[in-house]
Amino acid sequence: MPFLKNLHLTTEIIYRSLSRTLAREGSLVNREAYLETDGSRRPLFVKYCLGNKPTGLSFSRYQIRETNHGFTLIEMIGVLAVIAILVALLLPKVFEIIAESKANSLVAAVRTYETAIVDYYADIGSILPLDVGGTPVVEQGGDSANPLSLPARLTLDKSDPLNTETNSWVKFNGPYLVKFSTNSPPGLGSAVQMKTRTPNPYGTATNASNGTYDFNNDGNSDIPTNAYLAFLRITDVGLKDFERVDNILDRGIGATPTERQLRGRVKYNTGSNVMRIYLMHK
Repeated sequence: MPFLKNLHLTTEIIYRSLSRTLAREGSLVNREAYLETDGSRRPLFVKYCLGNKPTGLSFSRYQIRETNHGFTLIEMIGVLAVIAILVALLLPKVFEIIAESKANSLVAAVRTYETAIVDYYADIGSILPLDVGGTPVVEQGGDSANPLSLPARLTLDKSDPLNTETNSWVKFNGPYLVKFSTNSPPGLGSAVQMKTRTPNPYGTATNASNGTYDFNNDGNSDIPTNAYLAFLRITDVGLKDFERVDNILDRGIGATPTERQLRGRVKYNTGSNVMRIYLMHK
């Protein structure tokens, strides 16, 4: 791999630079002291470092002496340059790993939300949040701070006083979701809402902001006209982050960048940096 090759080359440069400096300056032992017995002519400090102190030789002959010599300015500049190269090689990889991790966190959260809505629907018979009287109603804000929103209902405990035990409340068996915070989106963006709405008519051309989702890659909505729709709206998402999420949830949908932004479960508005992710319709 190019990265490993560069790392090996950099390590070799540092090793040779240190070896030349130590050999030239004699920082550890008298630089005139060599072993002739094996023809190696390596400085004694190398032999000592390898644990091969010669036998029959007086240690006083090879006394370690102090020196004020060290790296030269040019060598220090070379080492710093090597460090800078390593940083330049590693940082993009680190940032990419972090970005991928955030995208995967969001995708994992989306699947958790889908499961919660399915369980809620199984009990209530609707994906819409219940009002005070226990009737499912459309709530388009999707802010978790609003007790009438879908995320607030999904995280509500059935023993909470907000459960009036009337109409569909008697079938409510929450919480269906452990946590949802509009101001703390999972992984990406600055805010997330879980919205409900009536969709645009079936077959409507999809765009970045309407209630349409194209699952068969023909550019038109596949949501039935009489259904209700639940989806996420996430703000302040960069294009690269959208592409990472789209590549996980919508791989193979859309032949061009524009098509990928409008088709499938994940839609993206390049003008407002808003990403919408389909959750469920019924």
